[in-house]
Amino acid sequence: MTPKSVSKRSTAKARKGRRPMSSQHKKALAQGREQGRTIRRYLDALARQRPKRGRRRTPESINRQLRETIDQLATARSLARVELLQRRIDLEAEIAMLGRDGQGDLAKLEAGFVAAAKSYSERKGITSQAWLQGGVPREVLRQAGLTGGRRGGRKSPAKKRASAASAARRPGAARKATATRGRAPSARRGRPRAQRSKR
Repeated sequence: MTPKSVSKRSTAKARKGRRPMSSQHKKALAQGREQGRTIRRYLDALARQRPKRGRRRTPESINRQLRETIDQLATARSLARVELLQRRIDLEAEIAMLGRDGQGDLAKLEAGFVAAAKSYSERKGITSQAWLQGGVPREVLRQAGLTGGRRGGRKSPAKKRASAASAARRPGAARKATATRGRAPSARRGRPRAQRSKR
């Protein structure tokens, strides 16, 4: 028996030994993929609308450049004509992109992000600080329930262990606080009651 046939048999046995995925597991995976697509579309739209260096591009300025390019095409020859044709294609694509990224579309993408971000952040361990640095406005994070620096609203195990260790290192502080609470007010001030009454 060749090693290749042995590997095929072992792969087939491994496939037979796998448990079938439950419908609930499949549904959770599909939901996670959809959340990822929704968040990615919103982040892409934010990146396209982010102002770039130089003069701001507007539909009016792009249309003006497109009209100038079409006028130049009437008299252009050879390689210059090909370059102008490419410029016209680029300008038309830019106009279409501006139309797709209107405020109405961005509002829909933002609503999708708000609905998906909290669950996605808890599953992936993404903090609100990471979303902020990724370009998501703080107000949008507040609507999604992702304010503060906590991961999905849960305290990380490392922080829990650190707080427990610090409490264990200070046992005397707890005893001192308990003893102080049990003393009388005169003893807490450090003066005998008799001296305080004479004054």
